[in-house]
Amino acid sequence: MLRRRGVEDAQGGTLFLDEFGELPLDVQPKLLRAVETRRIRRLGGTRTIECDVRLVAATNRDLAEEVNRKSFRADLYFRLCVAELHIPPLRERPEDIEPLVEHFLAHGRPGGRSRQLPEGFLEWARRHRWPGNVRELRNAVERAVVLSAVSGSEARDPDAVGPALITDEAVDLSLPFKEAKQRVVDAFDRRYVTALLQAHDWNIASAARAADLDRMSIYKMLQRLGVRREP
Repeated sequence: MLRRRGVEDAQGGTLFLDEFGELPLDVQPKLLRAVETRRIRRLGGTRTIECDVRLVAATNRDLAEEVNRKSFRADLYFRLCVAELHIPPLRERPEDIEPLVEHFLAHGRPGGRSRQLPEGFLEWARRHRWPGNVRELRNAVERAVVLSAVSGSEARDPDAVGPALITDEAVDLSLPFKEAKQRVVDAFDRRYVTALLQAHDWNIASAARAADLDRMSIYKMLQRLGVRREP
């Protein structure tokens, strides 16, 4: 079994802390102590381990404002904020979209199988505002590849594989709004999860990683929609 040792594997290198601003207040003193002493102790362990790592932390929050609101510890903020780098949102750097798309296509799924985007996807991507930044772009690329491979959406409008996609199912105006909406949502969920799992040979762990979902969400979706692998 693969054993992950966390910060110990980063000895002599760099440890990246993503979404650092989401760290709960009760956990922040523990991180501060580790940063100050350069020592950690494994969960449930008794031995103190010396650490030599460079910390890089990322957040979309204004931590200075969070400190003023008492929702983030000032001592931890000032201890880590040695050099600050502001990265503009993706909508302000459209020149990064194409290399990011190429990266996601090259590294999105193992196995060497062809990964192709619908014609016009890049033009659509340059127009989109990307409120979810790079994560949203990664998911849009994966969704476009999956739906293109399964349903032949390469001949459609590129918007058909972007975040705006719902489904091709017709709206039934004889139904109340909520029921009609749920039918449309269910139709999209069924189409998406089926295409996703087919693209990953029904490996739920792999599909969950590609879709940025947890495995339990996919299990619940399969049960709710009655989706099963064809024999």
